[in-house]
Amino acid sequence: MASELPKVSVAVSDRILLHLLEHDDQADKYVVTNSVTRRGIAEACALHPPNVSRTMRTILRQGLVSEHSRTVKGESRRQKTWQLTDTGREEGEMRKEAMAKIPLLIRDRRGTLLELEAGQATDRLEADLSLLQVLMHAQHEGVLVFGDIRFGPIRRSEGGKPKQPGRLTLLAGAHATYHTAPPPPRDVHGRTAELERLHQWRIDRTPALVLSGIAGIGKSTLAAQWVKEMMEKEELLSVCWYPCQPWDRPLGVAVSVLHRLGIDENHDPYNLMDTLPMLPGASLDVDSW
Repeated sequence: MASELPKVSVAVSDRILLHLLEHDDQADKYVVTNSVTRRGIAEACALHPPNVSRTMRTILRQGLVSEHSRTVKGESRRQKTWQLTDTGREEGEMRKEAMAKIPLLIRDRRGTLLELEAGQATDRLEADLSLLQVLMHAQHEGVLVFGDIRFGPIRRSEGGKPKQPGRLTLLAGAHATYHTAPPPPRDVHGRTAELERLHQWRIDRTPALVLSGIAGIGKSTLAAQWVKEMMEKEELLSVCWYPCQPWDRPLGVAVSVLHRLGIDENHDPYNLMDTLPMLPGASLDVDSW
């Protein structure tokens, strides 16, 4: 039975063409966002940057994209960017039409597991997702669930009518997407100095610490091992382990952390709710989850 379930696998070139099509409003502009740079394309398409460059060389030869050096908002240097050619737009539209028919699984408002076409998922989930975001979630996670906080505010009311300004409620009935413990880590050998630095960071009570390194070097394993050790030492330690994906929205991380801390509109001594990336006037009812 499991083998009959739809599995989504989107080719790298299809992801890039769809992404550039979704950002075609930036074509021929002097100043653009990082969404049309190598880094922005890699993040949106769940790719390593070298894979973006490799694929770009291929579709450049095919005449589907053109390459430009442009000013990127928030950056001091001009960067290499890409946009679709006329041929690329035609090809992108054809591939988009085909990708919109890819079958995938969602769990609707009632919790029913449904198989439908990718192009129908946004309406059924009542979420503001692009086709590429739908496909990436489906490819990496299997099932898209109604009310997932990473999808942003539900854009319709119960009756299907748009909510009035200032009356938007965040994801009524939604579930949080974080875990209260890290996944079981692989055996960690060495890394004594790194673990000690993590221990010292906690002792110093510095607000944040960033673990950085190339993909696969063991950042998540190191963090999981350290958190596991802390949880064994401190039974009441509260952990929020959020499995971020490149296409996640800031809202998902922010709401998960606040939810784990027990902060809502009735208990928010530092007015943290006001910092959430919500629409002006929107209300947030964490307890409605």
